[in-house]
Amino acid sequence: MNSKIKKISIGTAQFGLNYGSLRKRKKITKIDFKKIISYCKKKKITKLDTAINYGDSQKKIGKILKRSKNKFTITSKIPTLKNVKIKNVNKIILNFIKSSRNDLQNEIDTILIHDENDLLLKKGKVIFETLSKLKRRKIVKNIGFSIYSFENILKIIKKYQFDTIQVPFNLFDQRILNPKILKILKRKKIKIQIRSIFLQGLLVEYNKKNLIKKSFRIKFKNLDEILNTNKINALEACIMFIKNYNFYSNIIIGVDNFDQLKEILMYFNKNKNCNINFNNLKSNDLQLINPLYWKK
Repeated sequence: MNSKIKKISIGTAQFGLNYGSLRKRKKITKIDFKKIISYCKKKKITKLDTAINYGDSQKKIGKILKRSKNKFTITSKIPTLKNVKIKNVNKIILNFIKSSRNDLQNEIDTILIHDENDLLLKKGKVIFETLSKLKRRKIVKNIGFSIYSFENILKIIKKYQFDTIQVPFNLFDQRILNPKILKILKRKKIKIQIRSIFLQGLLVEYNKKNLIKKSFRIKFKNLDEILNTNKINALEACIMFIKNYNFYSNIIIGVDNFDQLKEILMYFNKNKNCNINFNNLKSNDLQLINPLYWKK
């Protein structure tokens, strides 16, 4: 089996939300969801990524996994705690974990803080201590945080010893390749999960929908040139790009349906050598690479 497929974690936002490029895409149907879980067993994909605020996805996951008897290593995330008083942080986190475990009907391997800014507030120390306590009690194996603003990574890991960090990584957003950041994460033995490899679908559907600002068109023009020159499509380019690297432990893949998962795995299984230079696609423009800045 392809070593990269072993690292795949199925993202489940679409199981409970209309998620993706500008929130235009529909939830995955129950039938496709069952097919996806069954196919994962066949392909020996054993990881799932979810979150409390992904609608009812955790309840759906729990019901399907109970019937299918598939065993998955699960990463979940705690919603923002910015409006929670310090004295209530411990209780709220414990309630979130209890609720997630009940819904999933499974153990949680890794728990992440969904909003990294919570860790920069005064309550950050209490949040970290609460998560550390959960780890010591073996309620979870790994603790960490999800990141959007890369300037926050060093601030957080200098203060707290986490096990895992989840970051965006794709053709346009290559910020994690910063040697200083990678060196420190490696030294601290922090595992890296990568997400948004299709930039919430924007990289593979930009020709189909009018989603592109005029100021960003040069990047998409550069991408089109690469696709045409190498006779590949955007989906294949996204996958070829991340297959060039080995610094991550998990690749989180979001899919809209069962057929899309099969297509994605087909490209992961291809042994095509990648000699393509994707450097001119990288961007630091948050209006482009950070979905939080996209207009609803």
